[in-house]
Amino acid sequence: MIWLKTCPRCRGDLALDYDLDGPFVGCIQCGAVLSKRDEQALVRLPLGLSRKRPQSQPVAELERRVA
Repeated sequence: MIWLKTCPRCRGDLALDYDLDGPFVGCIQCGAVLSKRDEQALVRLPLGLSRKRPQSQPVAELERRVA
């Protein structure tokens, strides 16, 4: 995933990347790496992870509602 012009250091583009230590968000232009707290704030807003998602229902329950 890429976030355009959101680097707090240079206003460059941030990208989600992986290395041996795991996933991280870093700037493509200046190489700055976000802290875990900044990553969580960045990832929650665009994806809407703070909202609860509806749970799936069994097919029989859905068929009963339609009938």
